[in-house]
Amino acid sequence: MQNQVFYQGKDMPHYLCDQQQMPMVIMQNGQLFPLNQNFPSSLYGFPPAQVSRSISTYNMTHSGEQIQVPENTYASPRESNVHSTPSVNKRTLDDVGHSFEKENENEVNTTILSLRENNGWQSSRRNNKKFIASRNRTFHISNQLQNNVQSTLPNQQQASGQISDQQQSVNNLPTRQTSQRNPTENTTFHQANENQNVITNQAQRFATTRYPFSPFIVHFKEDIRDKLVVEHLVKHAKEQCNDFDLRVMGYRRTPINSAGAEYDVLIFVENTQSFAFLLDVGNWPAQLVGKEYSRKMPSIPPQLSGVIQNVAFNVNWDEFVQDIKRQYPQVVNVIRLKSRNLKDLKLVKVEFNSDTVRDEFLEGKYVYVHFMRYPVVEYMALAQVLICSRCMQIGHFQKNCPQKDVVTCKICGVKCADIKKHECQGVPKSIRCDGDHKSSDTKCPKVKDYRAALTRTPLATRNNVQVTQPVQNNLALTTSNFPWLNYLSPTNTLTTNNNHVDAIGMFEKLRETMIDEGKKTRESFDQFKEEMFQKDKVYEQEISNLKSKVTTLENQLAQQNLVQQETMILITNLRWGEVYLLFSSYNFDILVLLEVGKFDQATINTAFPNHYLFYQEGENARGGVIILVRQTISVIRVPCSLANVCVLDLHLDETLRLIGMYAPDRTSWSWNELSPFFSTKSVICGDFNVDLVEDGDKADRLMKWADELDLFSVVPDTSTSRRSDRTIDYAFVKGTQVTVQVHEGATTSDHKPIILVFAFDDKRKNMASCTSWLVFSLFLSYTFVFWEKQWSAFDMNGTYNNFTRFLSLLAARCTRTFPLKLARPAIPPELRSKLSYSRALSFRAKRTGNMKSKIASAKIRNDVRRELKLFQQNQLAKQLSDRNKLGDSARMFWSKSKKHFRKQTAALRGFNLPSGQIERDASSMVQLAADYYEKLFEEPGVIRPHPYTDSPLALNLEDDSRIPDVTYAEVLKVVKTRKKKRSCDIHGISPYLLNQLPDNYWHFMVKLYNHSFRTYQMPDKFKDVRIILLAKKDAICAP
Repeated sequence: MQNQVFYQGKDMPHYLCDQQQMPMVIMQNGQLFPLNQNFPSSLYGFPPAQVSRSISTYNMTHSGEQIQVPENTYASPRESNVHSTPSVNKRTLDDVGHSFEKENENEVNTTILSLRENNGWQSSRRNNKKFIASRNRTFHISNQLQNNVQSTLPNQQQASGQISDQQQSVNNLPTRQTSQRNPTENTTFHQANENQNVITNQAQRFATTRYPFSPFIVHFKEDIRDKLVVEHLVKHAKEQCNDFDLRVMGYRRTPINSAGAEYDVLIFVENTQSFAFLLDVGNWPAQLVGKEYSRKMPSIPPQLSGVIQNVAFNVNWDEFVQDIKRQYPQVVNVIRLKSRNLKDLKLVKVEFNSDTVRDEFLEGKYVYVHFMRYPVVEYMALAQVLICSRCMQIGHFQKNCPQKDVVTCKICGVKCADIKKHECQGVPKSIRCDGDHKSSDTKCPKVKDYRAALTRTPLATRNNVQVTQPVQNNLALTTSNFPWLNYLSPTNTLTTNNNHVDAIGMFEKLRETMIDEGKKTRESFDQFKEEMFQKDKVYEQEISNLKSKVTTLENQLAQQNLVQQETMILITNLRWGEVYLLFSSYNFDILVLLEVGKFDQATINTAFPNHYLFYQEGENARGGVIILVRQTISVIRVPCSLANVCVLDLHLDETLRLIGMYAPDRTSWSWNELSPFFSTKSVICGDFNVDLVEDGDKADRLMKWADELDLFSVVPDTSTSRRSDRTIDYAFVKGTQVTVQVHEGATTSDHKPIILVFAFDDKRKNMASCTSWLVFSLFLSYTFVFWEKQWSAFDMNGTYNNFTRFLSLLAARCTRTFPLKLARPAIPPELRSKLSYSRALSFRAKRTGNMKSKIASAKIRNDVRRELKLFQQNQLAKQLSDRNKLGDSARMFWSKSKKHFRKQTAALRGFNLPSGQIERDASSMVQLAADYYEKLFEEPGVIRPHPYTDSPLALNLEDDSRIPDVTYAEVLKVVKTRKKKRSCDIHGISPYLLNQLPDNYWHFMVKLYNHSFRTYQMPDKFKDVRIILLAKKDAICAP
């Protein structure tokens, strides 16, 4: 039997077969031509001088001699077997980094395949250049294979003219098979049939996509012709990029939305040089066909990738990547590959943006990283598995599905006539392996096995060519020592031509069939895509409506729940309802509740969601203290084990210690046990159960304790107990000021609520503001055209209101705040504490009549005054010494003292008399000045009535005399002569702000004034802002 060997030239395949079985033919552009002397030598892809020699040396025999192929033919032998699976050695498995099943493990030497580019399973190293041999360019054929071939050679030669009864249909082409197969191969074939893993033509067509590279997507915001875009891009590469030949395999245009306003142009390139060229953004023109555009770059294909083997897991990954990129700056990504179980492998994928650098990377066979050598191999991608969407089986399209009447559910696997009416139970079950997953799941074990088989045997099932010729053991064939082909024998020319005619007709039918199927597929896909696009629009609108309804419903439900919770609080507990109403009326920051007893914390958190809750248990069932603090106040709880006593630290401008307590008649603690909880600023409030006026000894003990801690009592003016006239609810303070008042509203409690007001500095008082009036004026000058269009005399009231609001907002936008540094330093804390202590001693002396306390208070006060005076002198001396230095102290000194400075003026030398003479005598000058000012300020002889205050109140409505119009110059003169006060009215407008308006804006005001004079109507804000009454004493015009 003769062997069939496939050779591939530059860009077209050559099927060179034995003349006794099949004529020598060549395929180009979808047409077949016989290899004879009637066709030009350039058609075959060989140089003219070597065509005859290449054909003449084709007659190959099983002599075991080495076969040589000239290097200029760039040929690579391919081995194919219909039913067998090409074995891959262990090193190839590690290089590729994918899951291959190891078959034929008993073979010592295996054949390494380099797959065709046309069917999508090419070796990624080819890069669409002249075909190069595989990774190691060495083909090993095992001894066992050689022995089998030699033992069956006589039988094969006898049956060389016969056609085997078993044929396999691959790509709709009838091919011959060998009469004998290896038993292991037969077993594998039958197992594949049982597992429904037969590699069909449609599965290969689906796996081998239309284009070998992902498309470059060019987005336009308007309609554009895709052909013009591609022509412009090719022309730009030719003219502007060093005469680069950009090869485009295909292109198409797709609309982005239903309106057709935006389009994407998908550009498919032919080779890796073109792909690498378009990856460089600098090679793209600024515009395409005169239109603005945006690009979406595809991912790096396998043709621009490589794999580094044996990379340990404990390497420093960052340093490893940096070292690779230092050696190869064209590296885009460095990725560690993972297994099926998502575990890291010792394989690292390297992606390039240059085909030449990638070739150098692979041709080196090794790469050195951190003084270690790693082997380098090619990267190959997995195949795509075709799953029918009708029957969920593998290997055919939906239009070729044998299951015509029913449709299989992809979730539960049930077959039904109408899938839309099918009520799926939602339990996933595969129809192939009965696993708990969908039938369309690509992670199915059967799908994985099929993908592995499709990845291993794409060449065998596509070419159906066997290489079983015997060669010597461990024979290495390369492009340099491959033998020349023998000349074609001139015998049996008539038979060859007849077979050639049959083959041409067969291939013509095949081509027409494939064209029709491709056309139907494209039409069905376009129709399906349009239907899905329309459905997606409808679904998106429905989802948007549902989301809006759900949001509205959730808001209504939240409001209803809040009202319901508040209502339940009022219904279940009247006392808590009163507390909530009291809080709603005054909006307290801190709320101290006494004798709370048992309560529901969730209810209180619901009623007061913006407050922190602090609770201290009591001694009985009715005891307990709760303090509610607004969350905007920083607070920390101080640990306290005393019953009915809750201690907090409020972090305001200064830390304030707040103690809420309830002291029943029989308490387990004494007043002295509260002493450790007081600080320099403290407030204790609550129910003391002691009237400071009526409860003699109890009041004395309490006041004695308060005097020892320098506490000052803050007692309301009226009684706080509703069962008696006693005042037992009050507060003691230290180092701060608190006012107290009693709430006289209706309540069911036996105590009246008391309200305490703390006095503390607001942080905003320490801030100052500065307005950039230059920015204010510039912005107004930019918006003059806008207000010129907006100013309407028909709606003066609305126009003026909008204008004044715009001025107020613009002034606020041009104002910035900054911390205010006071000119006078603050009093030291030790002096403040002494003053507070002196004040407390003075109050004690007044209350008790103790002279020692009075003397001690006066002495401390005098000492503090003396120290304060000395402190202020030192501060003044420091400011005077630092007034000429750079810093805040000098700036503060001059900002406070500059208002006391006066500009120097020259001395009065003389008066210029009307006659032109100069009077220099001092006594004469005094007399002249006195006469001048006496005449100037003498009482006028005529009293002129004021137009506002002295005019009669009666207005003659029948008088048709028209108020004269005011001019722009008059208004501008009055505005410029007014005092520039910075105080703002209720609308945020001040005279100083009006003075910053550009002069051209007063033309609008002139229109407004004259319109008011004519219609006797003024805008609502005139009375507040008083622009029309800027002259309070001098009229702008006569009434």
